Amino acid sequence: MQFIRTKIIVPIIVIILGFAFLYAVAYIGDTLFS
Repeated sequence: MQFIRTKIIVPIIVIILGFAFLYAVAYIGDTLFS
């Protein structure tokens, strides 16, 4: 049960962190080059 739960939670965290990273990069780039 714990293994299955981890298997579900980890990709969600990775996706959220990925979107947050892309958003931060886009925001910094927009701030620098505006």
